[in-house]
Amino acid sequence: AELTEQEKVIESVRIYAYREDNGDFVGRYFRESASNEPIFIDLALPVRGEYDVLFYIFVNETSVSMSDGFTFPDRPSQKQLASARFQFLKSDAPMPMYCVKSESIDVSQISDELNTAPGHEDHFFLKKKVTFKLFRPIAKLSVYAAKAQGTDAAKVHSVSYLKAGCRQYMYYLPADRVE
Repeated sequence: AELTEQEKVIESVRIYAYREDNGDFVGRYFRESASNEPIFIDLALPVRGEYDVLFYIFVNETSVSMSDGFTFPDRPSQKQLASARFQFLKSDAPMPMYCVKSESIDVSQISDELNTAPGHEDHFFLKKKVTFKLFRPIAKLSVYAAKAQGTDAAKVHSVSYLKAGCRQYMYYLPADRVE
């Protein structure tokens, strides 16, 4: 389906990174407003070797009302992230999105160029850039109507869900991440 305006907007971005081999927390990033600036994350990895890093990305978290008073901690466990859920979207807010992705990071593959971004001065860049594809935690629903043959107009009286079909909350991440 075509993207709506709400699906094109990225305001806040929150990223957490964990080593896959031992589950250690290795980095985080948070930006609370829209920006075209690049995202740099310092990863706490050994100086040599290749490591699989699992990234959790949450976009537009301020668009939803989180359930049970949930807030994103500075150093959450992966289990805490998997339990993140919300009750509803705020009116006219951008669409919440997420990504969970594993990337192999070779820390010996660094550029000769030093970063000059505030907070990252004198840090080397990794040669590999990581990209993420974002997904929506909720589905779109389209309703189509057609007029009956021999009538002048189509009239929709109601569109509703059965009570048993509604949830009290929605998980931010896919169900297979929830324990």
